[in-house]
Amino acid sequence: MLENDTGEPPRCTCHPGYVLAPDMASCLPEDACHPNPCQGTCQTRPGGFECTCEAGYTLAPDGRHCLDVDECLAEPCEHECHNTAGSFICLCLPGYRPTGPGGRHCRDEDECAQPGVCPQLCLNVPGSFHCACRPGYQRQPDGGDACLDVDECLRDPCPGPCRNLPGGFQCLCASGFLPEEDGHGCHDDDDCAMVSRLCEQVCVNTEGGFECHCHLGYKMLDGHCQLISHCYEAPCEQQCEDVPGGYRCSCFPGYAVDPQVPTRCVLHCNRSQCPAKCDARSCECPEGFVLDEETNREETCVDMNECDMNYCSHNCTNHPGGYKCHCPAESREGGSHGALLRFCSLRQAAVGVRLSFPRASSWGELQGKTMHVLQEGRLCLELTV
Repeated sequence: MLENDTGEPPRCTCHPGYVLAPDMASCLPEDACHPNPCQGTCQTRPGGFECTCEAGYTLAPDGRHCLDVDECLAEPCEHECHNTAGSFICLCLPGYRPTGPGGRHCRDEDECAQPGVCPQLCLNVPGSFHCACRPGYQRQPDGGDACLDVDECLRDPCPGPCRNLPGGFQCLCASGFLPEEDGHGCHDDDDCAMVSRLCEQVCVNTEGGFECHCHLGYKMLDGHCQLISHCYEAPCEQQCEDVPGGYRCSCFPGYAVDPQVPTRCVLHCNRSQCPAKCDARSCECPEGFVLDEETNREETCVDMNECDMNYCSHNCTNHPGGYKCHCPAESREGGSHGALLRFCSLRQAAVGVRLSFPRASSWGELQGKTMHVLQEGRLCLELTV
């Protein structure tokens, strides 16, 4: 386009968006981005320019200005979000620290890991912590974190004197007592168990001490146990009686001293009926007695008539609990050397067995020998002297 209104040589001009080239005859596209018409970045375009904004901003409706984007509207933070020009900042609540990409997440901070946070005990809780006191201490009345010693002795926890200690107390025990493992009480000291042979025979622990005693049959004299009854060491099965120089065994009613073992007792009855010795399974009668089956009295023993059983070969006399055999009277055959005697034997042997004995000097000597046999026998036999 040419312009000439003043009579000067014609000059070329360009349409908007273009500028005159150095040859002054042609037009080149104008640099629309210089000076920068945009608030953000300007890019030249055919016939003009285009504005763009940096991250965190958006292009305004006029196409040139940039508006800040409020990223907090999308809630990118776990706790708190603060919008800034072109960006945002995540903040954590007190007691938490940021973690993760961009610090968007929050993790509880263990305040108790720091030394000196509390005077004694520290308890971490989500987002905070609490101070506590050890047993035997308490917090200050004004709510401070300092811990004050508790005087437990004011509660009178001990059976005797009490000593207050920092954070605790100690019971002072009297003689004969020992402190508990935790020191908060006293228990009796078992002197008999702790010291062997405190006493000569029997040691009895008492509250705070001990006493010495003697076994049955002994008496404490001048601190020693003296024997006063032989029955204490006697092996009597049922009853014992002291006699001069020793003891004598006896039995309860219904029993008698065993002739073979004088310290033992056996069932005995000198009547026609006696009570039986029974337990849950069976009953026992004295020798020579049986249970009364005819009257169905199972706890009564009645005398057994051994004479009905022909235990004796000649004469028989029954008595409670036993019997006695009698032989015919003695006789003589031809002079002093032929005295014929009869006696009894336990074994069932034929009558007429002859036994030879040396000549007796007198009837009394022979009778003594015969009686010894009579104690063992039931069957009458002949004896020729």
